[in-house]
Amino acid sequence: MRRVDWNELDLTALAGQLRRGRRQHEAERMIVAFEHARELARADEAFLDDLLVAVVCLLAHAEGTTPRDVLDQCFSKAMPDARWKADLAPLLAGKEAS
Repeated sequence: MRRVDWNELDLTALAGQLRRGRRQHEAERMIVAFEHARELARADEAFLDDLLVAVVCLLAHAEGTTPRDVLDQCFSKAMPDARWKADLAPLLAGKEAS
């Protein structure tokens, strides 16, 4: 994993982008999720892998499916790599989106 200073990670620009691109309640839920994940990463970066596994398993249980099915659904809905690199990744790096 690339080393990130989680104490310095500012989610302000990402939150703004999420608010512009989603319904208000969806954007706020996503922002809260990012904030919680960042807090866990601040405590110990290894929590991010654990959090991902826990969420996937909880979703599989709630949906009566398997973790692989949950991930397959996520991949099918995921934004293209080019959009991630242009629009969201820069915001997490403290830069302007293109």
